[in-house]
Amino acid sequence: MSDPVEESISPPDKRMSFLDHLEELRWCLIRSLIALAVGFVGSLFFVRRLLAFLEWPLRQAGVGLADAPGPLRTLSVAESFTALLTLAAFAGLAVALPYLLFEIWQFIAPGLTRKERGAVAPLLIFGTAFFFAGVAFGHQVLLPPALRYFLTLNTDFGLAAEWRILDYMKFTLSMLLVCGIMAELPVLTVVLARFGIVSAPFLTHYWRHAIVILFVLAALLTPSTDSLTMILLAGPLIALYGVSIVLAKIFYKPLSS
Repeated sequence: MSDPVEESISPPDKRMSFLDHLEELRWCLIRSLIALAVGFVGSLFFVRRLLAFLEWPLRQAGVGLADAPGPLRTLSVAESFTALLTLAAFAGLAVALPYLLFEIWQFIAPGLTRKERGAVAPLLIFGTAFFFAGVAFGHQVLLPPALRYFLTLNTDFGLAAEWRILDYMKFTLSMLLVCGIMAELPVLTVVLARFGIVSAPFLTHYWRHAIVILFVLAALLTPSTDSLTMILLAGPLIALYGVSIVLAKIFYKPLSS
């Protein structure tokens, strides 16, 4: 007669020892590093297109301005080389991200029950999709008006917009990364709701506190100090909080069940 408690995927006689887990972890890290290297090298072949992709928000921000921004500048011998390597590294990480998540899944799956597997796999898939959706939002919606604000500010003070490529890349990549991470809020809510930690009534009751916290997070996470960028980031976060309330209502599971 089978135990009513759901058994782990791996039978007792096939459970891995501690050293086996270390060996599996070692190969997981090796394969992940290889994937990162392949993504980095592959991105080097498309670095010109990647740079054009990163410059697109700046070109959109300068449309219609009397003092439109010129090309990005380099102020040291190796600055452009360093900037392009940095861009290829970030792009390589983005390309390798699905495989890295797959490796994480392969490593933790043997220790999960069938029910837990069915819950974790969709979270990894939707987590990746939400991350890239957040990056797309930052690139298409958030960056152009934020950059336009700075360009207009320069014009008001009679300053020429001659930005260093490394400074521009640091700002834009940071914004894209923040947008990608913040887009994971609904996924995090689903996890907490499934464990009975948060519920829809709880999130609804504390919505005022949440808005204040989200504005503080937006102010802390934006690489600039202007209020426009903070508002542009806080607005979608508040919308995601509303989505999280709906998801918490759907996926909430009391701890006692």
